[in-house]
Formats: sequence, structure tokens, C-alpha cells
Amino acid sequence: MAEELFIRHNLDSLGDGVVSLYLTHILCLEGKAWINFNDKEFEMGRGDCAIIRATQFIEGWRSTEDCQVVIVYADLFNFSSASYFSRYVQRYLGETPSDYRG
Repeated sequence: MAEELFIRHNLDSLGDGVVSLYLTHILCLEGKAWINFNDKEFEMGRGDCAIIRATQFIEGWRSTEDCQVVIVYADLFNFSSASYFSRYVQRYLGETPSDYRG
């Protein structure tokens, strides 16, 4: 994977080691997800956002059936715009991340 930026719409790629050098932005659109990170479990619900730099510490995850997420992976060494995630949310969801979270 040599992409500067890529987007996923499920949690399957979390913690697989391939994305360990990517800054990971997770936005929960619907449902709930629980991410096990560095021996702690974190819950995400609609509108919650997590930014994870060290994805190698993700030990697992689980989610409800209705869980929908957007994950933006940005290459830490080559990515030029840290605001891409906000632009993505505004473009595809039609509102700012703050408004979406409500």
C-alpha cells in the first residue's frame, strides 16, 4: 500500500499491520463500535470521531449490525493536508463534522 490517502467504509482493515504508518480517522455514521486499543475499550456512536496514530495497538473491535463508519487513512510521511477528513465529511455528508455530531 503506497497510497498517500485511502478511504474504507468498514472496520475490517483496523489493526492489520499494513496501515500502521497511516494516521487513521474514524467517523461513526450509525450504530455503535467498540475498539480495543492499548488494553482499553473505547465506544463510538453516531457522530463520534477517533484519530489514531498508532494503529498497531488496535487489538480488536466489534460493532452493532447497523454500524456504518468512514475511515480515512493518511500517510504520515507524505500526506500534505491534515484537513482532508473535514473536507470529506462536508462534501459527502453535507455538513461540518461539528454539525454532524450535533
